[in-house]
Amino acid sequence: MNSTNHEVEVQCKTPERKHGVVICTKLSRGFGFILDTERLSVFFHAKNCENGKIPDVGNRVSFILSVDRIGRPVATRVRIEDGGAL
Repeated sequence: MNSTNHEVEVQCKTPERKHGVVICTKLSRGFGFILDTERLSVFFHAKNCENGKIPDVGNRVSFILSVDRIGRPVATRVRIEDGGAL
């Protein structure tokens, strides 16, 4: 692997604060998806939500964008923003 590719990998794995809207939840399974401001659908799990409570569909949230072990985008530290729903 050359140094250019390595730099890209490290950059992609650096957590980043993002904002978005909850677009889908599966309460029985404890997960959902957020549409971020760049139109990327991001997975989240209840364990990564503030107080373990999954936000309602339509809630505006902030989160840390990271990647899972196989490179898919995942949201951690999900918090409902002031004002809640759109």
